[in-house]
Parts: sequence; C-alpha cells; structure tokens
Amino acid sequence: MKRTILLITGLFTLWACSEEVYQDIDKQNSGNVENENSTNDGSGGNTPFTVSPEINSPYEDTNYGNSVNYVVRNDSPYVFEITPYIGLAYYDGMDDGLYHNPNLATPVDLTVPGAYPNLYLNNGKEYLNLIQGQTIEYLPLSGYTNISSSNHCPVQAGQAFDVLTGGATTAEADLLENAGKVYYFDVVVRAAPGGPIITSATIKQIFNGPSNTPPFDFADWKYLGFIAPTPYVEMFYSNIYSQEIASGNYFSVPGAAEDRYNFSVGSNNHAIRYYTISGAVMIGIQ
Repeated sequence: MKRTILLITGLFTLWACSEEVYQDIDKQNSGNVENENSTNDGSGGNTPFTVSPEINSPYEDTNYGNSVNYVVRNDSPYVFEITPYIGLAYYDGMDDGLYHNPNLATPVDLTVPGAYPNLYLNNGKEYLNLIQGQTIEYLPLSGYTNISSSNHCPVQAGQAFDVLTGGATTAEADLLENAGKVYYFDVVVRAAPGGPIITSATIKQIFNGPSNTPPFDFADWKYLGFIAPTPYVEMFYSNIYSQEIASGNYFSVPGAAEDRYNFSVGSNNHAIRYYTISGAVMIGIQ
C-alpha cells in the first residue's frame, strides 16, 4: 500500500496529463478496467497503475503529524473559491470519546467540557464531525498554488485552512493540525471577485471501494459501518495499517480515483477535479 512520496514537480506533470486522464475515464466507463493515469515514481519517468479497490492518499502514507502537500490549480478565466471541511483522519479502534494514536503519549479526551465542542458533539460520535475552514479565493488563470505548511493539515490561525475562523477551539486546531484531513470541499465559481456565481458544487475524496451488499472487510480495509453522524449516508472504512478513514461510496466516476464536476459556460467546457495521490491533495479547475 505504501507508495513513493511525489515531488511537487511530479504533481504538476500529473495534472498536465489531464486530457489523457479524462480519455482513460471514458474508457473505464465503457468497461475497460485498466486505468492508465500516471504517477511520477521518482525515477524521471511515469509509471502506469491499474484500478484496484484502494485509495491513493497522502494521509495513508504519512500518518499522524507528518506534513502533507496541498496543491490548488486555477486554469480557468473565473474566480475559484474553495471551502474545506476537516475532521479526524484516523480511526483509533473505538468510538468512546478518547482519541488514541501511537504518536500520542496519552489519549486526547474529547469529552473535556468546552475543549472539543465541534469534534465531539452530543451525538456521542468522535468521527466525521467536520469543522469548516476558511474560504480561499483563487483569481483567474492563477495556475498552481502550493498551500502546504509543515502541518499535517494547515488549520492554524493564518494558515490556508484556518478552522478557528469557523468556530474551532484552540484544542481542536491543535489536534487537527496533526490528525486532520479534508473530507470534502464546497467550491464556487464566479465570473469575477464578488461577482455572480456561475456554478457551485460539493466535491469529495473518492474511495474506490467495492459495491458489495452487505459491505465487508476487504484487502487492507476494515469496514466501519455508518460511523458518521447525520446527514451522512456514506459507509466508511479504515486502512488496517495507517488507520485512515475513507468513504466507501462512488461519488463520481466508477473506477477513477477522483471526484469530478463538469460544467459549461457557453460553448466552453470546464471541469473541477479533486483527488488525492500518495504525495498530495489536489484540487483545481480547468
């Protein structure tokens, strides 16, 4: 399951091949099970991979506390706004209000009054209580923006996904900077800063899990069931090695490791893409 961490230059090369990626997705929809998307293997060449019931994710490959790359790209003539929703990335084996992790000397007690009011609600669930980060605006044709920090998730004051602006406590921000992940983004496309909205969407991290009924453990993934509070309807799994939590539903294109939202303005077609690879979290508009 572990994969080589990609360099940022490799990430840019991957996105540049997007038209080939879309052609491959069309093939998959026609019944072709091979995905010829490319990732940089660090050797200067591109290595093909095939579709499998896995998730390519930096949260899986870095684990608690290590830094994660976040890359945004705007190749469109529009303003691109993203709002992240962030929660605990890792499952500790139980849902008891005590958050365990091998990198913590002692468990974090989420039930302490006033300390974690957003991450541990009165619903008694310690997972998938997501906190909204600040909205970030990217100007037309601004290209690549690397919004990474030394954090696992840049949620502290002044950082890209600042959750304190969304009502998080200091304790919650401190925990999420080491154990948080972006489960989804709300995206808005505008004609100009502060101008009319062209389109909007919610775009999620894809997990290529099996569509078996009833669901069950498979490969390196443990079935967690419906651990999330309402209004979630997704089933969730965790990786048995990294403990990363991921949804087991197809949200967009079956067989593709990305969520993609297409829209048109006049005769021009555009796509908003969100996907994770082993080296980064990638979101952008073309």
